[in-house]
Amino acid sequence: MRSTHYAFFTGAVAVLVFSAFMLPGDAQEIEKQFARVNGRLYVQKAEVSNAEYQAFLTDLAKNGKWEVVKKYRVDSTGWALKTELEDAGFWAENYHLDKKFGDYPVVNISLEAAQAYGAWLTDRYMKEENRTFPSVAFRLPSEAEWKLIALSAQAYSVDPRESAKKKSKKNMTANLRTGAAKRKAGKAPVTMKVDGSKANKLGMFHMVGNVCEMTRSGALKGGSWDTVAGESAVHLSQKYELPNPRVGFRLVMEMVER
Repeated sequence: MRSTHYAFFTGAVAVLVFSAFMLPGDAQEIEKQFARVNGRLYVQKAEVSNAEYQAFLTDLAKNGKWEVVKKYRVDSTGWALKTELEDAGFWAENYHLDKKFGDYPVVNISLEAAQAYGAWLTDRYMKEENRTFPSVAFRLPSEAEWKLIALSAQAYSVDPRESAKKKSKKNMTANLRTGAAKRKAGKAPVTMKVDGSKANKLGMFHMVGNVCEMTRSGALKGGSWDTVAGESAVHLSQKYELPNPRVGFRLVMEMVER
């Protein structure tokens, strides 16, 4: 991949920062990011990262679609407006701008923006001659699909509630809040890298914890860095106003009949 780095701002909102452009011939690289669920459905192994999302925005900008870029931009103000973190200002200023956070999950975007990213990735993939699959759609999972994936792959490598009882940090495999108090960014991590946990049986990272994940219906699943284990069970949904610094997404890849 070829990387490029630059910034564009509208007020306090970061629009475009850095990108790793997907070049021709990258279809198989995209395919490697997905694990097979069944004959027609694959799931992204990791949550969509800042760098991947910025590739989307950068591609729109390259094609002169600045109004669309502004529509789907990252709203960095969410860190200060929607959290009680002591150093929310640090995250607002750096999380979407500093390339060291490129492998961290993109947050502070809308449901529509996540859907647009999936449509963009579909278009990019379908233009590649070396793709394995003749016709696919990258999209957000339905809530039922998300539950199926989480349950069939075992969302936790180790149940974090059991780990909490044992007070064994080394066994904690989900990035969740471990106490009743609000987490403080200066004392504990907020998000982790998208592949920063132990992978589950499907090779997936952070199916529970790190960031809540959007579904097609708008239900938010899996809990985040700011929810405790009891609030993050697979059958539960979280309620946050989007965009939100606790919420990101991963896609599924569905085989589509021509």
